[in-house]
Amino acid sequence: MRAETVYEVMNVSVDKKTNKGNETSSSGLQQQVQELLQHASEEERKEIRKVLLHMTQEPAVLRAAIKADVFRDLFSTSRHQSELYESLTGKKRDASDFRMVNADIEPDPASGFVGFLAGGELVVVCEESIWNVNAIFQMLCYVEGAWRILGREQEWDVYSTERIPLPSPKLYLLYTGTEKEIPENLDFSETYFGGAAIPLKVDAKCIRDGRGNDILHQYKRFTEIFDDITAEHGCTRAAAEKVSEQCRAENVFADYMAEQGEEKKIRMLSVVSSGTRRHKAAGKRCSR
Repeated sequence: MRAETVYEVMNVSVDKKTNKGNETSSSGLQQQVQELLQHASEEERKEIRKVLLHMTQEPAVLRAAIKADVFRDLFSTSRHQSELYESLTGKKRDASDFRMVNADIEPDPASGFVGFLAGGELVVVCEESIWNVNAIFQMLCYVEGAWRILGREQEWDVYSTERIPLPSPKLYLLYTGTEKEIPENLDFSETYFGGAAIPLKVDAKCIRDGRGNDILHQYKRFTEIFDDITAEHGCTRAAAEKVSEQCRAENVFADYMAEQGEEKKIRMLSVVSSGTRRHKAAGKRCSR
């Protein structure tokens, strides 16, 4: 099933400059979409959700989703996880100490979530270019989901009297948007219960940039280049090529851009590519 098939069903046109869809579908739209989802494979369902997101969201959200997808892809390797860990903590670890950990949740596609094990720590980093205080709840859900996956893999017996080997969670929120003031930390109780004493303490350190030319600073610079170029050219293939070219010129993610070929990165950075409507986000965006 191609993405275009879904557009045909939904009778949606997409403006290539703004990447915003205009819905002209019939009253049976929801039923048609449900039928498509029911008979689709898992990969096809992901593609359908991409199209739905592409169709319904504002350009700023689309740009956020593309940046989030780059964030997830960039930090899916142990080498880049080790660089990220050093940027966050100031501590060095060998790349062999890191392991990617997914979670049984479907996070906001405009947020870039990465979770990995570093020794006895479970590090969860959420990338946001649109400020969202609910990121702290999403990170908590990610930790719980990651624990469940690890428990199944390692066959933890939660009914045993022996302590199960829970990795200690460390939460970080990387904000790359335009809000002038953000808190140093997102606190779960402050966010939802006015700071009241509750039997659950969860907080995430908020950061905006890295140090020197480390991996976090390079990602921050990438988001600036991406936003500047796509604001003028839209999320098109031509814009993606300009972003890639500028990143190479400034030595931003030079190794990453070369690792799996330029074509993959161009596809990842664009919504509209070679006449085909594309979107690199998964799931349905939570309303804000």
